[in-house]
Amino acid sequence: MKNILFYISGHGFGHSTRMIEVMNKLFSLDSQVSIYIRTSAAKGLFERNLPFRFYYSYFVGDVGIVQKDSLTLNELETLEKYADLIVGNKKDLLSEELNFVKRNGISLIVGDIPPLAFDIADKAGVCGIAISNFSWDWIYSPFVEAHLQYQYLLEAIKQDYAKADILLRLPFHGDMSAFRIVEDIPLIARKSGVSREEILHKLNVGEDEKRKVILLSFGGINPPRELFAKIKGCENYLFLSAAKLKKKSTNMIILHKWNSFSYHDLVKASDLVITKLGYGIVSECIANRTPIMYTSTDSREYSVLLPAIKEYAHSYFIPREDLLSGNWKAHLDKFFDTKYHWPTININGAEIAARKILEKM
Repeated sequence: MKNILFYISGHGFGHSTRMIEVMNKLFSLDSQVSIYIRTSAAKGLFERNLPFRFYYSYFVGDVGIVQKDSLTLNELETLEKYADLIVGNKKDLLSEELNFVKRNGISLIVGDIPPLAFDIADKAGVCGIAISNFSWDWIYSPFVEAHLQYQYLLEAIKQDYAKADILLRLPFHGDMSAFRIVEDIPLIARKSGVSREEILHKLNVGEDEKRKVILLSFGGINPPRELFAKIKGCENYLFLSAAKLKKKSTNMIILHKWNSFSYHDLVKASDLVITKLGYGIVSECIANRTPIMYTSTDSREYSVLLPAIKEYAHSYFIPREDLLSGNWKAHLDKFFDTKYHWPTININGAEIAARKILEKM
């Protein structure tokens, strides 16, 4: 049997979208594989992007980062939640998951990047493969420095990661020394195969539209509603947003009506993405050569993604106060007056990861 179980963090979209790429490559290389998915990410994300049968079940394998808003982290609540939901319930979680592995004849486990996945693989006696650009012990380490009573969480996470058979480490990574065996692979990114004109046509954007198209992307957490009222003043630009707004605007297209679109298609259709930095959106902007306007965040991942976009993407920094106040027009005007040459970077990490997984079966 070739039954592969994916444990995927539900924090943001980047973990899911890059594992979707790996799953698609796996199935294209060997259509006999059966894919099982355990995650707290929405099932619809996989339904829209996996054109073959798979088995999804909701599962909270980690807690990601608790956020106060789209840009601010809640460090203490994150640690409290991980301690309660994961460490405090680990015995029951392991029992449940080991039964799941046995019941479904799982022969290999891939984790991005819940620590629990590798303890499960170890106890089930199957290969455990990690794929990521960061680990939660690295993310949580600064949190623990301010809340030393949770030092034991870092040790528990590192112990679980050490049980992985191998880490396939992505570019733009942090310290991942908790893993015993590490192999670097290229970027995993979704590149759109649809023309920009076709995407815009489906969004009812006319061929005579002269305004620059700007995608607003904040990892599933919307900025304050007041911000959108101020965006109306940027009439020379056309914005795409998934925010649920009651009042219509002549320069805003609300994307929740367009569920048939894959996000990387929207990235390709845009002249610019305004975002907070995360692996998923950064990798898709690089793959589709769409510029990024970003602001600073408290996330540790920001420290490794910032040099990445400076080297491999056309990027522009907007101060957080300007972003949140809607003071965008001067920045947008300045950005679109600049020119940039895109460097080349390999984005075939999904195929390499898929081949490595099949080798380990």
